[in-house]
Amino acid sequence: SLQYLYKWKIDSAGIVYHKMGGWDWADWGEHQDVELIETCLYYKALLATTQIAEILGKSADLQTLQSKTNLIKNAFQKRFYQNGYFKSPMHKGDI
Repeated sequence: SLQYLYKWKIDSAGIVYHKMGGWDWADWGEHQDVELIETCLYYKALLATTQIAEILGKSADLQTLQSKTNLIKNAFQKRFYQNGYFKSPMHKGDI
């Protein structure tokens, strides 16, 4: 079911909103760049789900999945690439 992936929202610029809840995807380490981590993990989840939908012949889901994937892909470098490395603009401190 795609319902799990649809719990995350993407803004019009292609960036994943942080989903508050009982568990964060970025719950490890120090100096987590949550916006960057969640966007990367969500993108990978969309890619894997797209492959599964293709294998299962779920053509109705493919358009939505590909649209979300393309939105993130087109926004990623513009949003996160700064001074030779990737980080979110709001992230403070070490990466």
